[in-house]
Amino acid sequence: MDPVTARPGYLAGLDIGQRDDWTALAVAERDRDGGLTLVALERIRHRSYPDVALLVADTMRALPGATLLVDVTGVGRPICDLLRQHGVAHIRVNIHGGNAVGRLDDGTVSVPKRDLIAALVVGFEAKTLRIASGLHHTEALEREAASFRMAVSATGHDTYNAREGAHDDLLLAVSLTAWHAKRQRPFRPAAGGSRPIVDGYRALVRRDFGQPPARPRLELPRLP
Repeated sequence: MDPVTARPGYLAGLDIGQRDDWTALAVAERDRDGGLTLVALERIRHRSYPDVALLVADTMRALPGATLLVDVTGVGRPICDLLRQHGVAHIRVNIHGGNAVGRLDDGTVSVPKRDLIAALVVGFEAKTLRIASGLHHTEALEREAASFRMAVSATGHDTYNAREGAHDDLLLAVSLTAWHAKRQRPFRPAAGGSRPIVDGYRALVRRDFGQPPARPRLELPRLP
């Protein structure tokens, strides 16, 4: 997929869980230089799919011109159907374990998980992905980063997963915005070793939290 020219505006990533799992929505503001500032995080569970779709629709109406990326892996497609009924334009993203970015027959973009996570790691470590001051759920995001690892075997087989019982909904929601902002070339991991995501995240937090350059957080619409 060709690189895209950076345009100021909002990118939103939606990672959808089943009813008893977390569904996460991340909103990032893009600069003219291609940098991102994470300005809003929301996560809900134990709510119906129509409730989730309503929250996302209200959010997108509050952000005219924003680009919404929805993870359709698993239970995401019913939400996409509801978003379409609400008139919400979005890009469907199917996350897979392969190596190549492609497009399915229905227009869904098919993206390797390694590319999404690599975009997140690069953003944290290069500090092109920043975090707004006072952002909700940053503690949960750090816990997810601490439990998520990129592991590559000696034969070059790579895995990207949270520890058993841990969540990764916020990480994946943010990674959708980071990947779309850069449309990076396919990620090629070095064989052997395991790389924690939390190191780059904590370095970013130490640099940005409480400092003026970080933007104020964006207040998202709330469900009753």
